[in-house]
Amino acid sequence: MAGNGARLVTTPNPPTNVRNDILVTSANQIGIIWDDGAYDGGQPITDYKILYEQGDGVYTVLLENVIERRYTLFGVTTGITYSFKVSARNSAGYSAYS
Repeated sequence: MAGNGARLVTTPNPPTNVRNDILVTSANQIGIIWDDGAYDGGQPITDYKILYEQGDGVYTVLLENVIERRYTLFGVTTGITYSFKVSARNSAGYSAYS
């Protein structure tokens, strides 16, 4: 039976391999980069949302509508451990976090 050409669009897979960008990170800033997940949900990824926490386990939205697969956080405090989560968005919505 032939289909009608409809496509099921879902949210994309979460970004993977979120990591320190050693070319950017210094005592005063942290650079992060990531890769797209294996599947875009059937529509192009439009942007990303980044969350971070400062060693207390509480994640806060750092930035939304990030276009590139990289971000630099300026003004970090020495001695604090920062962690990041990234979510990708397409026309169906946001993915789970990395």
